[in-house]
Amino acid sequence: MLRALGILILLLLLGGCCVPSSTICTHGGAEAGKQIDRAPTPQRIDALTQELCELSPRVRHNEAQACADIAVRYTTYEAEKYDFFSLAEMNSLMVNLGIKPRGQCFQLADDLKVELLAKNFKTLVFTRAIAHKDELFREHNCLVVTAPGQRFEQGLVLDPWRNPGVLRWARVQNDVYPWVPRIVPKQKPASPPRAVELTAR
Repeated sequence: MLRALGILILLLLLGGCCVPSSTICTHGGAEAGKQIDRAPTPQRIDALTQELCELSPRVRHNEAQACADIAVRYTTYEAEKYDFFSLAEMNSLMVNLGIKPRGQCFQLADDLKVELLAKNFKTLVFTRAIAHKDELFREHNCLVVTAPGQRFEQGLVLDPWRNPGVLRWARVQNDVYPWVPRIVPKQKPASPPRAVELTAR
């Protein structure tokens, strides 16, 4: 059992998800992103608000600010709720082994989308995205934000998985993954999603 677990961990570490994971700022690139990733929560929310506003003049500042606040804080909330490890691949492994209920990239992307859609933003559009679909140890999922009518390729990636507890973002065209929209079959939910009320800390 321990040997099998060790092999699984090694495979995860060699997989496609193990890539440099710092935020990539539109202005300043990965170096600026590393500083943002270490910054206090209010500063990170301000930085993401600016990124969202720069998507398009159509994006309202108050919506960008609310979206940034939810995305940054909810990523931290889930990491604390499920007691995530600092290595994202370990969280996925714990889910696969049945030890933790959540922690895979598609789960966190779906959770974040539910939280954001509950706010009924008018000037922000959220699209689930995927890279390396169906490729073992390489498939990755995220959420992409665009302005209404804006092309997917011009959007901003929101990734709550890669740096557990710290939301990572980058423009689709600047990220290391070949993102494409993820087509999800429409299903009638058993009950409407409930957003978690987050308070400033």
